[in-house]
Amino acid sequence: MDNTKLGEIHGYGDFISLYAGSYADGFHQLRLEYFLEANSGSLADQLGVELLVVKMNRVAVMERTPAQAVPIVAVEARDGTLAIQWSRYKAFNFQSYVLVKQMWNGDNGYFDVWSQEVTNKNRTLLNDSTYLGGKVQYVMKVKTLDNKIGPSSQQVFDFDYSPGLAFEWQDLQHVKLTWHKVPFYKNFQSYELGYGYKSTTDINDTTAVQMPSFIFPEPSSIFLTIKAKGGNPLVESVSVTPTSTFPPFNGPIVYNSSLGKYFIMTYLANSRNTLSRIDGTSLQVEQTYDLTDGAFALSDNGAYLYVSQGRQFIQLNPLDFSEIAVYDIDAIAPPPLNSIQVADNNVITLRRGAISVAMAMPGKTVLLSNATDNPYYISPSGNHLAGDGKLWRWDGTQFNSILAVEPFYRAVFRDDRHVMLQRIQGVDMIELASGKIVATLPLRGDNLVYDKVSDLLGFNDYKYRLFNAATGEEVTSFAVMSYSSWGYTIVNNKIICTNGTLLPLSYYYP
Repeated sequence: MDNTKLGEIHGYGDFISLYAGSYADGFHQLRLEYFLEANSGSLADQLGVELLVVKMNRVAVMERTPAQAVPIVAVEARDGTLAIQWSRYKAFNFQSYVLVKQMWNGDNGYFDVWSQEVTNKNRTLLNDSTYLGGKVQYVMKVKTLDNKIGPSSQQVFDFDYSPGLAFEWQDLQHVKLTWHKVPFYKNFQSYELGYGYKSTTDINDTTAVQMPSFIFPEPSSIFLTIKAKGGNPLVESVSVTPTSTFPPFNGPIVYNSSLGKYFIMTYLANSRNTLSRIDGTSLQVEQTYDLTDGAFALSDNGAYLYVSQGRQFIQLNPLDFSEIAVYDIDAIAPPPLNSIQVADNNVITLRRGAISVAMAMPGKTVLLSNATDNPYYISPSGNHLAGDGKLWRWDGTQFNSILAVEPFYRAVFRDDRHVMLQRIQGVDMIELASGKIVATLPLRGDNLVYDKVSDLLGFNDYKYRLFNAATGEEVTSFAVMSYSSWGYTIVNNKIICTNGTLLPLSYYYP
């Protein structure tokens, strides 16, 4: 070393010890001399005195200084990416720069995302193609030639980028989703939106229109995934809720297409109930009427509205809730009132106490009466009745029995075409013209409803099921929240939850 002989090595596995303290830090001349057998076959070679000498000159670096910290001088957004710049390492014992990226995780502090080694001592810049936003920390260390890691330096960078994923309903069926463009455009790879929306690599494509998937009426989460060119994606979600513009209710609901109005009953505490009329377009409450009972009936043609108020039986004007007439029917059927219906011809059916009655108003002319537990059910036109174990038809002067039927506990009319008789074992759909059973629906329960606007039957059976009202064929079903205090019904071509949430039936069918 530097023209001073250090020693000799004979054979494999031997070594020469060097005391570094004898040399100053820096560069030194190291000469290696190899003495090899000549194998020429000459006498000198045979005597072992003929040798080949190979000399090699090298530069030895003596560095006893511990690894030094390299400061990160800048972390900044630059040309659509994030640039990390550090100072050049000056000592001789350099092997590589080690740069570690860490993400901030709130109370849990930072966690490592990736680590990269740079072996070029003169390279002092790295672009982080994985960064899209958020709080990060970059940690710089140096690995020395003896594989030791030096002290670290760090710098924090925080850019508050949130996609701001938002939605707005467009037509009660489709939602428009919007989000903010990624500012680090060189790092961007794609947007991916849940529920079948194809990913796009166009950074400016920040809108989408789709139909969310619901377990009605629960909100639905839609996820936006923004992928970078390597590294972890940025994920944001938005909770899409079905529109909740309908007033909450917990009693019967009717839509009258002749008036273009909804009528709902809300049961309150202390025998206080409210009948509300709701505009069919704006869904705003127009007027309320306080009741002590919870029964009302409205004819399909919108001409007749009756309510029960204690012992009084009152006819109201449907458009302003003014009283048209107050009737005393105690002699016909004593209270309390259990149910009431009214047809377009002002014939009402009611069950009051233990008496079921069909009578023509306003003269209170009793047309049918019986003392059974089941009331009479009347078709919207008033031409047909179901009750007392029979189907009845009006001949202009009286109701005549047209068919004896097995016991049922509820009847739902599809105009004068069909009647659905609910029994414990299921629902029989009977064609009124022929008296034939055209379909039997295996439905057990008492929540079957008919929506005249959509001409569909609806039934809540842990999922909501829709049936063709003409054939009884099940056309679709969809998930609803089964284990809740909410109720569901179909009305005016919509499914409405008692909490005020609604969706059009066209969302599910066809």
